[in-house]
Amino acid sequence: MNINKGQALVEFVIILPILFIILFGIIDYGRIIYEKEKLENVISDIIYMIKSNKDLNEIKEIYDNYHISYSYEKDYINIIISKDINIIAPGLSLMLDNPYKIESKRVIMKSSDYNE
Repeated sequence: MNINKGQALVEFVIILPILFIILFGIIDYGRIIYEKEKLENVISDIIYMIKSNKDLNEIKEIYDNYHISYSYEKDYINIIISKDINIIAPGLSLMLDNPYKIESKRVIMKSSDYNE
């Protein structure tokens, strides 16, 4: 009976790191999906502010924890918002860049009354 208890302990010790890697991987992917959804909501708010004639520099100050860039092309404004996520899973950081960059892009038409 003591041999079986020792065998179970050895098997548990062998499997435990794999379970932790899987657990932290699931947590990281959940964080990435959550942050991507937040970026989608923030970019919708930014578009609403732009259409309300709010200055783009003021918008950058409001959302200072995100990387916001914009460019103009003829009648369009290209908006790119991104955020870096630090990966905590040991194996996942080898497959994905660490920090992992999440990005959302939109192209909107400039309104005729918008001032650059």
